[in-house]
Amino acid sequence: MSHLAMNPLQIEYFLSVAQTKSVAQSSRELFVSAPAISKQLTALERDLGVTLLTRSHTGMALTPAGEEYYEFFAKTFAQLSALKRHYHVQADATLNLSLGILKDWAIYERLHELEQRLKEIFPQLTLTILPMPEDALIEALSNSKLDMVLSMPNRLASDLGTNQYVSETKLCTVQKVVVYAQYLFGSKPGTPKITDFADKTMYSVSNQSRRSAALADTLICKHYGFQPKLAPEEDLNAALAKVGMGHGFTILDKWSAFCYFPELHSIPVDYHNDVSLFTHQQLKAPFRNTIAQLAQAIFKQT
Repeated sequence: MSHLAMNPLQIEYFLSVAQTKSVAQSSRELFVSAPAISKQLTALERDLGVTLLTRSHTGMALTPAGEEYYEFFAKTFAQLSALKRHYHVQADATLNLSLGILKDWAIYERLHELEQRLKEIFPQLTLTILPMPEDALIEALSNSKLDMVLSMPNRLASDLGTNQYVSETKLCTVQKVVVYAQYLFGSKPGTPKITDFADKTMYSVSNQSRRSAALADTLICKHYGFQPKLAPEEDLNAALAKVGMGHGFTILDKWSAFCYFPELHSIPVDYHNDVSLFTHQQLKAPFRNTIAQLAQAIFKQT
């Protein structure tokens, strides 16, 4: 009897493609690249010595042999899942999950909702939120010290490159706002217009991880017809202190921690950033899929 080298991942991919009739659709649902799925399917067919799937005008179709193996694998996997639930497999009983976010984001209400909805599905889950600077998020996710990161893809993806161990799911967009203190304009009544800031100083964070964001903020001002006088600060707290004292303004994401300062106000500008959830593929695909779907439902309301 020949040795079979097939593994559960190959079977999971086969079952998914058989159901979706599309490698591309399974790739989106499992958060795995299409070439990786095709490679595993080819290996499974080689190990079994049969063709399981063929292409047709309606997509991927099961061969007669594929139908038999599909019925066998589906039944076997269902029985295995039932046994795991029955015996409360320890590995699945406790789930410790770490999520890194940009340290300046004030999104804890949404994160609380995500945690509560995850616990409805996984009662033993423990979710740890770790606010970090952007460069620390990149390093932690790359080194598997974080399971997930919530960030802006234009900041994170370029540093991660084509990391095959990280999946990305777009969640929503977040609007940029001009942040200021009302007494920046003295006794002038009403809400200022963006162009009213043309002669004011713009405070921006000048560290390495915020360099691209500071450039984008300058371009926003140019879009409204003026070039701001820039005043760099080492971190966001220093910039907010200057803004809070009425020395100038800054441009931040709507989620930024400025909302904790009652003396600060904001005006929306016509600019949004994408927000994505990056997950390490050491998490099981169904688990990653569930987290991504819940996060999309919660954050798309932003």
